Amino acid sequence: MEAILVKDQKAAAFVMEDGTFEGVYRITEKVCGDVEQVTGVRPKIIKWQGELQPAQVYVATLGNSEMSEAIAEEEGIELSSLCGKRECFLFQVLKNGSLLIAGSDKRGTIYGLFHISELMGVSPFVHFADVVPAPQKEIIFSEKDSMQSKEPSVKYRGFFINDEWPAFGNWTFSHYGGFTAEMYDLIFETLLRLKGNYLWPAMWTSSFSLDGPGEENARLADCYGIVMSNSHHEPCLRHSEEWDLVRGEDSVYGNEWSYLTNREGLIRYWRDGLLRSGKYENIITIGMRGERDSLMLGEDASLEQNISLLKEIITEQRKLIRECVGENEPEMLALYKEVEAYYYGDETTPGLKDWDGLDGVTLMLCDSTNAVRPGYTASERVVGQTIENIFRNSKNRIIIATFSSNVHRVQKIIENAVKVGRKVAVSGRSMENVVALAIELGYLNIPAGTLVDLKMTKNIPDDKLVIITTGSQGEPMSALSRIASGEHKAVKLKKGDTVILSSTPIPGNEKTVSNVVNKLFEKGAEVIYSDIADIHVSGHACQEELKIIHGLLKPRFFIPVHGEQRHLQAHSRLAQTMGMDPKNIFISDIGKVLELTKATCKWGGTVPSGRILVDGTGVGDVGSVVLRDRKHLAQDGMLVVVVNISSEDGSVITGPDIITRGFVYVKESENLMEELRVIAAHAIDRCSQNGRSDWSVLKANIKNDLSGYLFKTTKRNPMILPVIMEI
Repeated sequence: MEAILVKDQKAAAFVMEDGTFEGVYRITEKVCGDVEQVTGVRPKIIKWQGELQPAQVYVATLGNSEMSEAIAEEEGIELSSLCGKRECFLFQVLKNGSLLIAGSDKRGTIYGLFHISELMGVSPFVHFADVVPAPQKEIIFSEKDSMQSKEPSVKYRGFFINDEWPAFGNWTFSHYGGFTAEMYDLIFETLLRLKGNYLWPAMWTSSFSLDGPGEENARLADCYGIVMSNSHHEPCLRHSEEWDLVRGEDSVYGNEWSYLTNREGLIRYWRDGLLRSGKYENIITIGMRGERDSLMLGEDASLEQNISLLKEIITEQRKLIRECVGENEPEMLALYKEVEAYYYGDETTPGLKDWDGLDGVTLMLCDSTNAVRPGYTASERVVGQTIENIFRNSKNRIIIATFSSNVHRVQKIIENAVKVGRKVAVSGRSMENVVALAIELGYLNIPAGTLVDLKMTKNIPDDKLVIITTGSQGEPMSALSRIASGEHKAVKLKKGDTVILSSTPIPGNEKTVSNVVNKLFEKGAEVIYSDIADIHVSGHACQEELKIIHGLLKPRFFIPVHGEQRHLQAHSRLAQTMGMDPKNIFISDIGKVLELTKATCKWGGTVPSGRILVDGTGVGDVGSVVLRDRKHLAQDGMLVVVVNISSEDGSVITGPDIITRGFVYVKESENLMEELRVIAAHAIDRCSQNGRSDWSVLKANIKNDLSGYLFKTTKRNPMILPVIMEI
């Protein structure tokens, strides 16, 4: 499948529907401009007519689009993976030759649109760096271009237009007459092309909320989904240059930038800023310093006086934010160098970092895997050096097992293989998938001709080959386990092969890893693992690094996670050495409920939890009784007793016949089978003589007599199933 954007001087149209976000429409126009710059042909933007047509580009945002739902249903595309995600997009080549760009939200759709520009070779800095894209006659996307983006790991991503004179200021005044919305349109576009969403605007001679002209800058930022904030000297959505415009002896805001002498004026100034700009998406700066890179109280004031005043200011600002904007608005404490000391305090005066007035981190969940290990985790560089030394000294084939998810480690292995002139093959499904995807996304750099198909390795000399495989944790069905047991179809272990386990056994996996290592040694391989060489460094923090985390974040409550009980307990003790109250540390378990507020944390009962069995098409419908029976059958086998009895008098017509599976080999146990028939017949006769014709009683007697005999003679307890048929 392929989607043709431009071919033969014809361009596919961009299809949008009523209700499309204005920002998405504007960016679509910019992408059409990119297409024109690259190909000389400008696509049209047309309205959705209610049906899917070939050779079009469909642009939609989930939750705001009937079009995307209709296309997904017709094309069999699953959009649920986008639901609830932040700033993600689906870039999907359709079966009919069209292209679907669907965003999880407005920013996601915009990023998806600019992905077209990225694939065409248009630089994010196309307007600022004289980077002209190479001309192309046609733009065609194949099925391999289809992808879904990941949710950004950092929520707010952007830049600060700092100290903008003379370069930036002269440029914007000469081209746009000032810091106008026309200029910021280019800034926002560049930010979005870079997959950013956050901006601190210019500040020296500008006021973002006024220079638009008016609020046009702020409205444009909101249109594009840009989150605005302010820098170190600009609290509560007011800009430093604004103060000079409104201050004065007769001003309602007063004339002094001093909370001591002009408290009411500054509070009014901040309140008006919040009421004006709080309707847009912002991160609101709190804090204060003096004017023009100066202190608040001057050189004569003590550290304690400055900190005390700043606490009062922050308390008032946060109160204003709640009143004017809302309870859950994101806030940023910005303390520039002049007031930096107020955050840390000194030996006698606690700083803001220890103040309860800043919420800080309420609850921290932190990895505990290496909580029992002192010191620091070693650098990955150590592993790289060890791998290089092994590769240079080995004269035979090298097989190296590592985590498929550790793409950096895989890259180092490939780089060292190239250094010593070895080809690289990949084994194991997860390793093959990860390597293929990493190459596609540009995370792996592999020189041409280095990577070879595993099936072709028989034709490569042993001293010219490296095989990267899964199975570093001894997983029974992994590639390395199959190599060690001689069951791998393409790789047969040879005496003298160098096998490297570039990992450390995860707690609980020690036995399986040891079994694999022993099998490798038995087959004559030279095995290198973490106990004898620096072939792996942990991705988990050791004690000193955990102390740093606790010291920086100072959480109110703490849950140690990711580890066995001994690791969780060790992490709890470490937190206590850092001054944390044991009452605020919670070692949880699966199913336990923790109820959390800003001020409290407590246990709140339990919820159903544990393993859910997936059996065929059923999920969770196989209970403990069925599992117990399956275990019984697996361990001891089964024995079926078949009897035909008369419906008139209850006498035995035929049988009892004995059928067995997984218990004994019948041909070699004829005497035992005959004894079992006799015992079953006696049980039936006994019931008949006692006048007991109830089938449940008859079956119970047969089972009891047979199980007792079998256990006495064989010490085994097969499942016994009496089958009674009435004729």
